[in-house]
Amino acid sequence: MSDARYECWKAAVRYENGFGMNSKTAEGVFSHDIACRVQIRPTSGYIQVKCLKGITLDNDKLCHYMSLNDTPDWIKERVYALSVLEPDENHVVADVGARTSEETFWVFKNERR
Repeated sequence: MSDARYECWKAAVRYENGFGMNSKTAEGVFSHDIACRVQIRPTSGYIQVKCLKGITLDNDKLCHYMSLNDTPDWIKERVYALSVLEPDENHVVADVGARTSEETFWVFKNERR
């Protein structure tokens, strides 16, 4: 992908309505096959997961879960790992994800090839 196309894509992801992420998180999204935004509602524990596959924003998938234990194992494991960190949009853990707020996590995964 050309540098100009990459920069346009990064800007689109960063400012896409409902995603709001900084460039470090956007780079993590870009460099993995699958990236999911996991939002945990603090009072109910209700989980909303929105996953992106590839580099287009029109193939996203939204799922709802009653608890983190109901999510796929790879998502659950990454959220547990990130939950010990303070929220920091600039701190992306390689091949795991980022904790961007108290309630929002971005988790990354590469599919086996």
